[in-house]
Amino acid sequence: YRFDEEENVQGFMVTGQSLDDDYLSNLREFLGVPEDLGGWIHGLLLALDEPKGHQPSIMILDGFDSLGKDDINEAFVKQLYGLLGGKKNTFVVIMTSNEAVATKLCSLNDGQRIQPLPNTFTGERTSPRWTRMKWSREELIQAVVYTYPNEDDF
Repeated sequence: YRFDEEENVQGFMVTGQSLDDDYLSNLREFLGVPEDLGGWIHGLLLALDEPKGHQPSIMILDGFDSLGKDDINEAFVKQLYGLLGGKKNTFVVIMTSNEAVATKLCSLNDGQRIQPLPNTFTGERTSPRWTRMKWSREELIQAVVYTYPNEDDF
């Protein structure tokens, strides 16, 4: 699937820039979700879900530059992709400027869900050797233009 220039896409973007602890708590605070409310991430994913055959929604997690204390942010990513389960019509983009975090995220799930962008690495996609990490505005825009995977991939 390709986004057209005039196409409206349901989306959500949040940044954890300069956040070293807990990305999920930052997201909860950003959305104003009470701390005692459990399972709220399900509601967010349901709100973003689009019917099959329609353009997917997009969730951008920017500034994901730390795995967090006791790898809490890594656990969040695992939980997020587990909840998506290949059944939600939502595309998730995780942006990081930290090579160690990017490498760790790419190693999760054998590269099935999290993959490096083309032309940014050499070697295997599950253990990339990064070739560049600086992005121009045009490259960032191009990074969000993608080919939607086939249903057979799920």
